[in-house]
Amino acid sequence: MALTADEVVRFYRRASVREGELEAFVERLRAEPEAAAVLDEIAKKPGATRGWAAHVASLALPAGSAVPILLRVARSRDVDVRDGAIQDLLRVDPVAARRLAPLFHRMLGDSGDWHANMVSRLSGMWGLLAIGARDAEDRMRALRDDVSQPENVREAADAVLLALEDPDAALRRADDEASVFVQRAAEILRRRTDA
Repeated sequence: MALTADEVVRFYRRASVREGELEAFVERLRAEPEAAAVLDEIAKKPGATRGWAAHVASLALPAGSAVPILLRVARSRDVDVRDGAIQDLLRVDPVAARRLAPLFHRMLGDSGDWHANMVSRLSGMWGLLAIGARDAEDRMRALRDDVSQPENVREAADAVLLALEDPDAALRRADDEASVFVQRAAEILRRRTDA
């Protein structure tokens, strides 16, 4: 039986998924020739369902099929949906993330909403690091030194700044420090050098 968008959305909307069910669903999608078209259709719709479709695309589809979906959803106005798509894109194809450089820079700005600012700034910083955006160093310094910023934004800016300025020092720091931000920066650097 052919996979339908309604079937994928029903799976997403279930209150809970037992262990192993998502993995089995992803395996089924990998075997379905129309999976990319179905996930693309869902990802064009508004709401959190599109974020989930992008995430599943990152797990089930080859990078060449998942990237267009991830790029579209990464431009979502919903900050959480956008963040999820960006993180999946950075995992699947960090080189493709270069297309989002202007967006990453804009994400460092102020939207007026505390939660949206924090999520956007963190996601934008990780994106800028992934594409090696040395032109963001001054903005990282400003975020790091701005005491009005949430501590996690300041710590992430510090880790990203070091990784942009001196990748080797950032990797050495990751060997000695357990900070989640230092570790994330090192993970992105390693993936960037592998790409």
